[in-house]
Amino acid sequence: MTTAELKVQLPGEDIAFLEAYAAEHRMTLSGLVARYVTALRAAPRRAPHPANLQFTGTVPTDVDSSEAYRQHLIEKHR
Repeated sequence: MTTAELKVQLPGEDIAFLEAYAAEHRMTLSGLVARYVTALRAAPRRAPHPANLQFTGTVPTDVDSSEAYRQHLIEKHR
């Protein structure tokens, strides 16, 4: 297996927590991340809940939902 470098930017307190957690479990930070990725791959993929599926397609594709939500927040907090 080939390896590649990954640069991740996290808050300092999160990095400190991860380093401490890895040390407590006698592993490296890279090993901890690799183990988590392996667990994610092995996790069963579940279909969305039927209650959520009823909303699929209700927002037109030409709507920028992030921008619409940002505008909503601007109006809400005026």
